[in-house]
Amino acid sequence: MIDRIGAKGIRVRVLTLPDQENSFEIRKIKSKYPNIYFRDLEQAITSFNRIMVFDKENIVIWEVTDDDQLKFTEALGKAIFIDGLKTSETIASIFDSLWTQSEIIID
Repeated sequence: MIDRIGAKGIRVRVLTLPDQENSFEIRKIKSKYPNIYFRDLEQAITSFNRIMVFDKENIVIWEVTDDDQLKFTEALGKAIFIDGLKTSETIASIFDSLWTQSEIIID
């Protein structure tokens, strides 16, 4: 999925929890696809165990059931798909707030 998105030049923003083990993978992705941006969330948000992909119209939320899995697909549990503009706008607003907050922490 990352290869397809990166090759198309789509701008992607990813919020992650600071994790030394994933930092190598993140550096690889960033060097290959300059249009994919990563920021660390505050450590206080330790319950962040879901992955959200949205385009301000559709949302997919996956439950991460096993962080120890090497394959992304094996780490995921149940998923929810939402096709609703108002809900998508709300989640996009929350994401933008977290993104801005992470920017302030960097500075």
